[in-house]
Amino acid sequence: MTQRIELLVSVAIVLVLASSAIGGTAWNVDFQGDRDHLRLFGQTNPVDHTELGIFWNTFEVQAFNSTTNSEFESNTSMTLLDAFGNDEGVALAFSGDLVGWAGSSGADSLVGDYLILASFAGIDTSSVSWTVSGLDANTEYDLTFYAHSTGGTGSPVRGIDYAMNGGVSFTQTNADAPVTVRVLTEVNGKIFGTAMNMLEPDAEGNWAGLQIERVPEPSTLALATLTLLGMSYCSRKHT
Repeated sequence: MTQRIELLVSVAIVLVLASSAIGGTAWNVDFQGDRDHLRLFGQTNPVDHTELGIFWNTFEVQAFNSTTNSEFESNTSMTLLDAFGNDEGVALAFSGDLVGWAGSSGADSLVGDYLILASFAGIDTSSVSWTVSGLDANTEYDLTFYAHSTGGTGSPVRGIDYAMNGGVSFTQTNADAPVTVRVLTEVNGKIFGTAMNMLEPDAEGNWAGLQIERVPEPSTLALATLTLLGMSYCSRKHT
């Protein structure tokens, strides 16, 4: 009986550690336009990205309207729920004009819809500033950026230049896989960044998604290792 209790306690600790590694320390964002662009390009209505057991925030902005080129949203913000769907006080805010794409029929629900960084007649969304707030101060986070893949040979190159805290910067094109960078938050628990269309005015840039994940502290990883070793020991004793 004692051995079984020890094993159950070990399993409970591991489950708590696994939960803390996802909920409360990871946030997922899917960017998209909010409607079908007047059906001018065969789009369907936007589809929220879903993943079994992992919550994704749907960050919708005004959809691009090719008829008027005059619809956009300014200074948009959103409270983000963590991967378990809980509100931990984290928010994503933009400074500047935003316009989005809802995706075409059959498009991937994550990378098939996105923010459009470009200048049109009457609209300039080619460069925006963004802030993630409510994070732990002076703490490392891994940020993963998703671009829209236009697919196929001969597709136009699109890309975005990103910059954020601590001089972290990179360029991501539509041909690139998701890019992950490690960023240290400011003393106020914020990450500041910019996103700029790299080929303005010849092509647009497409930002499809963002994931934010707290980097586990070494002590947490050590505790998890010890717990797993304890489970192994208890299992051997039981057998």
